[in-house]
Amino acid sequence: MAVELEYISLIIPISKIEEHYPGGFKQYKTDNADSIKRRIWYDQYLVRDGAMNGMDMEMMIREWEMMGFTSITQEDGQQQWKDLCVVDFFGGMTLPCKWLKKKKNTVFHIHDKTNIVINRNSTKKQMNELASLSNRH
Repeated sequence: MAVELEYISLIIPISKIEEHYPGGFKQYKTDNADSIKRRIWYDQYLVRDGAMNGMDMEMMIREWEMMGFTSITQEDGQQQWKDLCVVDFFGGMTLPCKWLKKKKNTVFHIHDKTNIVINRNSTKKQMNELASLSNRH
C-alpha cells in the first residue's frame, strides 16, 4: 500500500514504532486515536503524521527522538534519515531515506508490493484489506 502525503509528512516504519514506542504500535494507535484519519494514517508498513510548518515538524521529530528514535545518521559522508523520514508534498524527501520510495503524491515502503493508497478518506473496505494483509505477517 502507499501512504498519501499532505503538507509536510513525517513517515515512520511501524517496525520502529514496535521497537521504540512504549507499548508498541497497538499503544500508539490507542494514544493517537483522535488523530487517526485526521492527520495520521497508516498502511501495513508505515505511519504518516504531519504538520503544516517546519517548526511543528521539528517538535514532532524531537518527541520521537526522546523515545529512542534516531532521526538523522551519516553514511559515506552524507546525511540521511534513519528511523523516520520527512517528506515535503512539493519538494519530496528532505534527505535520502533507504527504506522509502516516493511516487507522485504518495510514499511506500521498499518491501511493499500492493497498489492501494491509504489516506484520511480511506474507506472501510480499504481498511479491511489492510487488516487482512497485516494478519498475514
